[in-house]
Amino acid sequence: MSTNPEGFLVVLEEFARSHYCKDLSKRASWNTTWKGLELTLARFDANALSGKLEPPLKINGERNLFLYKMSFRLADENKSAKASGHRMVFACDYKNRIIRILVVYNKNHVKGNHETDWFMGLLNEQYKDVMDRFTTG
Repeated sequence: MSTNPEGFLVVLEEFARSHYCKDLSKRASWNTTWKGLELTLARFDANALSGKLEPPLKINGERNLFLYKMSFRLADENKSAKASGHRMVFACDYKNRIIRILVVYNKNHVKGNHETDWFMGLLNEQYKDVMDRFTTG
């Protein structure tokens, strides 16, 4: 967990840590990568992450909770974030200044042919409290 007094509190949820993130943590560069991701998210600015951050997947009715998917690369990789196949899905609560990292994975973890369907299924199963806060669509 990381906090920035003027930014966001960054929380790596237990499900993310104990599942797919566990595989990535076996890489020697994971600690360096994670520290960089924490710092980036603590000072989160969606406009500054073009090419890595996709448009919001969901937005709640009050427009203060957004669900994002972001590509990243490990510190020792010589690929772009998108080409690396590493992704994270997180909920950004602008009102309370909290980013909850819900899933961290590599495209090799995806079950089935549709990445979005796969991780949305995980989110609906593991994070009902978060997903219930979004409007449909």
